[in-house]
Amino acid sequence: MSRIIRCDRCGAEIDQTRGTVGYVALCAQDIKTGEVSDDNLYESWDFCDDCMKAIHACVMGVKTVLESEACDG
Repeated sequence: MSRIIRCDRCGAEIDQTRGTVGYVALCAQDIKTGEVSDDNLYESWDFCDDCMKAIHACVMGVKTVLESEACDG
């Protein structure tokens, strides 16, 4: 029995037959010490292909088809 995986951004069911679930790797570097934090809040979140494209577009500063959609989702 397979479990249903839903996108943590839009709630859409993720098609498991394609074998891909996206996630965001977020790292932060302390400006003073240069240390890189390994805390990744989003590592346990699942994103569908459409949301991964929207997140990528937001990070790269590209307008998406849904211009009214804010980058923070």
